Amino acid sequence: MGMAVIPDKNITYPSIILQDAFNKTLGRGNHSVYLKCVGKFKKYYLQEVGIYIDPISKNVMSSQKHQIVIKVP
Repeated sequence: MGMAVIPDKNITYPSIILQDAFNKTLGRGNHSVYLKCVGKFKKYYLQEVGIYIDPISKNVMSSQKHQIVIKVP
């Protein structure tokens, strides 16, 4: 997997780390996640802004908001 960039921050995480966190919230699936950073300091609160089953056509599978916390390394 590639890297996932959190908007507005010069921090990258392996996308598998972000995917695993969303899998725990959303269940397993072949989807791409689009995130925004809504936290500061030692924890970033990553909020889903869109989940797409097909990254080419970008058909929306879910647009509900889910919030998870990932500790900054």
